[in-house]
Amino acid sequence: ARLGVRRDTVYLASVLPNGPAAKAGLVAFDRLISVNGRSLVRLPADSAVQLIRGPNGSTAKLTVVTAGQKRVVSLVRDAVAVPSVGGVALLDDKIGVVRLRQFGEGATDEVVNAIDALVSSGARGIVLDLRGNPGGLLQEGLGIAQLFLPSGSGLVEVRPRLGLPVQRARAEAPAQYPNLPLA
Repeated sequence: ARLGVRRDTVYLASVLPNGPAAKAGLVAFDRLISVNGRSLVRLPADSAVQLIRGPNGSTAKLTVVTAGQKRVVSLVRDAVAVPSVGGVALLDDKIGVVRLRQFGEGATDEVVNAIDALVSSGARGIVLDLRGNPGGLLQEGLGIAQLFLPSGSGLVEVRPRLGLPVQRARAEAPAQYPNLPLA
């Protein structure tokens, strides 16, 4: 789940389907009052996350308020894989939209799968929606760029502190989608 803070209250901003929070019956906008008896009131979201996190398989007792009703929920902690592609749509004019939420591990493969599905459904162009994307793994960003750019194209230049060499990356393979319009 993703946490947010409003005034002095920690709440669930969103809940991943099939994630530990969803399995515990938590829903978006549930207010979190305490974890294992420790109050979350006036704590920043990152501090609340630290209290909720723990070893996979262990249990956290969360006191939550849903629609004005207080209850205690047992949350079984587990690893969560947040998909990088947050949605795919084919618009009426045969333009495919791929929402890329982050450049997480496996993002390049997720984008390829999404684009292949859109193209097989008749997409004649792609919009790569990066709104709200905070970034992520440089290698995944480079992998996605290489899907569209010709071999040898400059991808990135990293300029470290003075005295250290500049690092440059270029597209190493032919583009997988060289003629697919992209915005």
